[in-house]
Amino acid sequence: MITIQFERRADQPDAEGRAVVHLRAYFNSHRLRLATNEHCTAKEWDNDAGRFRRSFTGWQDANDNLKALQSRVEAAYRHLRISGADPTPALLRAALVELAPVATVVETPTPAVSLVALFEEYRDVMLARGFRHNTIKAYGTTRGLLVAFGETRPQLLTVEGYDRATHDAFLTFLRGPRALAQNSVWVAVKHLRTFLAWVKKERGAVLAVEVADLAERAEDVAIRLVAKYDLGLVG
Repeated sequence: MITIQFERRADQPDAEGRAVVHLRAYFNSHRLRLATNEHCTAKEWDNDAGRFRRSFTGWQDANDNLKALQSRVEAAYRHLRISGADPTPALLRAALVELAPVATVVETPTPAVSLVALFEEYRDVMLARGFRHNTIKAYGTTRGLLVAFGETRPQLLTVEGYDRATHDAFLTFLRGPRALAQNSVWVAVKHLRTFLAWVKKERGAVLAVEVADLAERAEDVAIRLVAKYDLGLVG
């Protein structure tokens, strides 16, 4: 009989607190441990159930992958028993390799994640890291602009698909239908640039545009006010 469990190696987290999920198989006084391709934080893992929580991005697919791996190990164990061999960790590993070519592997395409969803995730990170309430609220305003802009697009607005042409369309949307002043446009773009830099660095996203290329200038209100006085337009 073989018993299979999954556990998160809490003793070896990375810089972001994510640790590798391992499979442990117990059989005939032996123990086999296999590393999976999944990493998660403590809050994303259910120790009692040995499964990912709903807070883990793609939790359903990840749990399905664990079940598939468990089925493969169980099948390899049965294969050894039927062949008359006394299963050992080394033989079980070899059986997994032997059975891999005939195993049915179902690849589920990764669903596209919207830019707005990741932007909201970034606001949650800001809250967790102690950003001021007014700052997070201001980012909420930019999120609303991105939601409205996304509704005008023929396809889902994603980080990977946000290229220079999309950015130009966003600027047109801000200055056209939304009629925002230059400083408001500058704030929205500043928020977007900060978000894109974060999602690239901490989420490993591949960007279609260089963050530095999205710069906008703030309008100097003081200079404009002086100019109006000089022209006799104020007072």
